[in-house]
Amino acid sequence: MGRLVPFAVDALTHTAAFLSLLFLRLPRREVTPQPVRHLGREMAEALRWMWQQRRVRVIALCAVGLNTFFSAYYLIIIALAVKRGVPSGQIGIMAAMFGVGGIVGALAAPYLHRMLTPYLSIIVVFWALTVLTPLAVFVRGGYLMGALFGAMAFLAPTANTTINTYLLLLTPDALRGRMSSVVAVVIGTAGAVGPALSGALMQAVSGTDAVLICAAGVAIVTLLATVSRTMRDFPRHQVHEQERDSDERNDEMDDDARYEVLRNDEDQYSLWLAGQEVPAGWYRVGKEGTKEECSAYVDEVWTDMRPRSLRERMDSST
Repeated sequence: MGRLVPFAVDALTHTAAFLSLLFLRLPRREVTPQPVRHLGREMAEALRWMWQQRRVRVIALCAVGLNTFFSAYYLIIIALAVKRGVPSGQIGIMAAMFGVGGIVGALAAPYLHRMLTPYLSIIVVFWALTVLTPLAVFVRGGYLMGALFGAMAFLAPTANTTINTYLLLLTPDALRGRMSSVVAVVIGTAGAVGPALSGALMQAVSGTDAVLICAAGVAIVTLLATVSRTMRDFPRHQVHEQERDSDERNDEMDDDARYEVLRNDEDQYSLWLAGQEVPAGWYRVGKEGTKEECSAYVDEVWTDMRPRSLRERMDSST
């Protein structure tokens, strides 16, 4: 009976997700034919761009490292519980409590985002996992282990949301879909490596040592993320502050400050404070001056407001 509990929970959650999709309505969009693209070249382009962007690269590597060790840790704990004679019903409840912790964490994520800066919402989760993972050596009961699993899963949605949001913000529009797919494949590969790592550890060392090795791996990733200058330079203000409307940002510009003109891959222009680090996907065009001078330059050169990809599609269809 206990073995049926996780399957029943999975069936209920998948049924609820299916019913929710029935009420989802998307606006109709006109489908325009697109030229056939080479999948391999597009993936290689996304990988090359990601590797060239230091912040994107560091965030992705931290997420992959943590996911690898934690997925191995999860399976080792299940196997260790079986060896310790924990009843199968309690093992199912352990897994269910892990899922409940993730659901509660997802519900609490919006509130935690308002309380924590993006940097803290990532680092706090890393350190929480570092502190909690070794405790499995001392926890014997299935219910206590489930509570430990739930605590680990609680903060994960906050960190995942922050990481995914900033990866999208740092990625040019034309590469966002490919970037998301590549990150999903890379992290999914790490999730597949984790079970193989857990099996190798369980064969090579005792269950307690395997837990400690995974905990050490999580700790190493956490230390690297903490001392990383790129992570320490991570935006320390809230996401919604970075997503203010461009008109509001222009109204708040200092007329006496020096600005420079930037352009992205879609031939869209923007003003940026001179001397500041240029955001990913934007490039300097060589124009610098006051707000009025830069705005006049943009008005002169930005005569077609359509993104470049849209212009090319319209021209090809014509």
